[in-house]
Amino acid sequence: MEDSIREALDARSVVRKHNGLYVVDRKKVFIKTNSSEHARLLCDGEARSLEAIHDTNTVKCPKVIKVFESSKGTWNLICDYIDMEDESAAHKEKLGEEMAKLHSINPSLLKREQEKASGDFIGEEKREGERRFGFVVPTSCGVIPQNNEWCDDWRTFFIRCRLKDRVDGIIQKYGDHELSSQWSQLERRADDLLRETDSVVPSLIHGDLWAGNWGVSKENPVVFDPCSSYSDPEFEGGIQNMFGGFGAPYTRGYDRILPPRRGWNDRRFLYLLYHNLNHWLHFGGGGYRATSLSLINSILHPDIDSD
Repeated sequence: MEDSIREALDARSVVRKHNGLYVVDRKKVFIKTNSSEHARLLCDGEARSLEAIHDTNTVKCPKVIKVFESSKGTWNLICDYIDMEDESAAHKEKLGEEMAKLHSINPSLLKREQEKASGDFIGEEKREGERRFGFVVPTSCGVIPQNNEWCDDWRTFFIRCRLKDRVDGIIQKYGDHELSSQWSQLERRADDLLRETDSVVPSLIHGDLWAGNWGVSKENPVVFDPCSSYSDPEFEGGIQNMFGGFGAPYTRGYDRILPPRRGWNDRRFLYLLYHNLNHWLHFGGGGYRATSLSLINSILHPDIDSD
């Protein structure tokens, strides 16, 4: 591996430390290696996601150095190494603020373009906003590719490229008749619940921001392992209450900049469902199947008040 890194980076010295940490010409780098079926897609998708987040100058993330193949079918993503510190409630609140700023960048760019077209914008903005939902390359939330086909509205993108894509994958892989029988109802209900999002413009999201995909460096929150897309920013919240979540400090920081929109309490079950379906597809039935079917039942037969 050291020889492959030396060749890829045109380096003189490569020293392997531990857990993906290498020292290349006296500089620490972190290398993620993947040899799964979709290894190149996974590395390319994560690299493009990190680059997109980095370019917003909002929340900190590792800087991409290179994607390269070290042996046939084995792909690697090289990033700057970031030393991490202990997290606190204050860091979670700051993470919430910075994620809200990340989600605000593309809408701000689109607003400036509109103002510029009308003659109301004073100044110069070289970056252009993205008007569609999707992403420049496929990504993977796990090891199974996500469909990031560009769509003109969030409702179409979420139902076709997120929800149906995972439902179809589960039915094909596991032949689950109960899930199959519920799809037509779920599709209609999702379409109805998402009608209030038709005026939403795309935001760049991390895509897999759970408690294990962030840390702190020099008092600044750091996010990593993204699978980004231009989506409704609410979708980011779908996984944030799984595996421990972030709690009130994150929500407090986020809501200061982007308060929750009307209907969020209903839509959040759809976004939580996607991530449970994704884990069901990856790891099989059991708990994820039970939770997914329970969520579908709650979506089809709501027993909570809409806000």
